[in-house]
Amino acid sequence: MTITTLMDNWVFGQLDMKCEHGFSCLIEHNGHTVLFDTGASGSFLKNAVKLHKDLSKIDALVISHAHYDHTGGCVDLARKIDCNGIPFYTGPRFFNKKYAKDPDGLRYLGPDFSADDLASFGMRHIELSQPVVEIFPGLFLMGEFQRTRSYETPDPRFVIQDGTDESIDSFDDEIMLVAKTSHQIVVITGCSHPGIMNMLDTVSSRFNEPIIALFGGIHLFNATEERREAVMHALSEYNIGMLCLSHCTGEDVVGQMKDRFAFTRMNGAGAVFSFE
Repeated sequence: MTITTLMDNWVFGQLDMKCEHGFSCLIEHNGHTVLFDTGASGSFLKNAVKLHKDLSKIDALVISHAHYDHTGGCVDLARKIDCNGIPFYTGPRFFNKKYAKDPDGLRYLGPDFSADDLASFGMRHIELSQPVVEIFPGLFLMGEFQRTRSYETPDPRFVIQDGTDESIDSFDDEIMLVAKTSHQIVVITGCSHPGIMNMLDTVSSRFNEPIIALFGGIHLFNATEERREAVMHALSEYNIGMLCLSHCTGEDVVGQMKDRFAFTRMNGAGAVFSFE
């Protein structure tokens, strides 16, 4: 299996890549290619060209959750390639309106397209209705995360609107990708808003194989030191072989984790990782 980072907050090494506050990666596994998130803009498409990745060959598009920094390149992708029949996987209630509570009011965080737009692109919108769905051999999408860790609570800054009702966003729409590789699994996340340990606990309860790698964002950049410490302690008990961290994790958090875990990597646009 190969994971290629098409967009991230940083560039990997000295590569001539674009970066932005957003995340996108390409997963190639068992003869299938899945695009996971599309960054905040169409810039991930330019990076794909530089990395010699032909996105017209993707078998599916997966969006981890309905924030602009993961959905922002969808329209440009639809203009670039023939999307007719491509499955567009999301969690449930994807088009409920998401906002951030800023000092000067609500700021819209959601996608810049509608369900009708998806239909016009030719994409088949599939909202997950089960906790685990195998979309291709060895590639699973997973949602409905158990809330097992008391320190991983929703951020009240994020709210969601369902009709006229407004509530704190618990990110029930967030999904992750789990890839099986010879009796081990690789976990790929977008932002881990439900809490990365809640999500890993759920993976462990549903799969018997050990987690060889955690790849993606774990949203600790604005977490308290107590929460960071709790997450790092819990991660040490999981004994994950590689932490390849992205986007909303936070540079200082990655630095702290490098001090704790030997195989921690700062991800970035242009990075390529392979797993047997």
